[in-house]
Amino acid sequence: TMSATLAVFHAPRAIPKLQRNNVVPRRRIGSPHQAEDPRRRAKRGDGKKRLGRPSDKSDDNGETSGRRQFLSGGLQLLILSSADDLLAAATAAYMSAPRPETVVYIGVTMDGFIARPDGSLDFLPQPEGDDDFGFGAFLNTVDAVVMGRRTFDQVAEFVARDKVPWPYEGKRLIVVSRTMTQKDVPEMLSSKVTVTAQSPSEALKALGKTGFTRRVYVDGGTMIRSLLEEDQVDEMVLTSVPVTIGRGTSLWGFDTKDKRDYQWSVTSSEPIGRGMVKTTYKRLRKK
Repeated sequence: TMSATLAVFHAPRAIPKLQRNNVVPRRRIGSPHQAEDPRRRAKRGDGKKRLGRPSDKSDDNGETSGRRQFLSGGLQLLILSSADDLLAAATAAYMSAPRPETVVYIGVTMDGFIARPDGSLDFLPQPEGDDDFGFGAFLNTVDAVVMGRRTFDQVAEFVARDKVPWPYEGKRLIVVSRTMTQKDVPEMLSSKVTVTAQSPSEALKALGKTGFTRRVYVDGGTMIRSLLEEDQVDEMVLTSVPVTIGRGTSLWGFDTKDKRDYQWSVTSSEPIGRGMVKTTYKRLRKK
């Protein structure tokens, strides 16, 4: 008997039913269900009947050998000859997973600061009633949140001290820090937060490879500057606050990748009250 390992992959397009019924496994794949030419068996000279186990070599397209059958809904059933083939296929899919789209959503003073020197945000207008300046609607467009330890500590303090509801309910939150571990997360938030010692770019790649994260909200000055420097920010929603504070944490102050300019397009700009203007920028990259 020959054991087969099965893996299901999503095909780029569905195969019409008529074509699916007429699909014949390619000769070079070596399907065990193919009829074998007696002349080929005679050339082997061993007189033994073999099962036609798929070869470990790649086909003409560089794919791991195995029989693909097209199913309804555009699914491909890949029949692999061994666990090694499955591992190779899974590894290839994992490594080729795209980085999720990244978006920054932050308030900036007229002189370019996002916080005071001590990290305070008391210069930002506070929402009144159900008006959250559009933050809730924005949060519904992302799958996960990535921030640094300093920003997380501030949010955790608001929740614990001021009894503020957890603002990221239903979203996966990743804290990127080399000085913090999972044990440092307050018990009330331990099930909502994951700590990683990876770099910001590595953390994003890891999220992309899960297959469930397509858009990530990036928060925190150090985190944002790091990703901007590596040209890994795809969208920025900046709310200009009509105040100057003189000193503080700047959103800027980094060397661009390869010392080149980053071009952006303005996709929207609107006043949101209290003199604030929200502007959305999309990164322009050559395809």
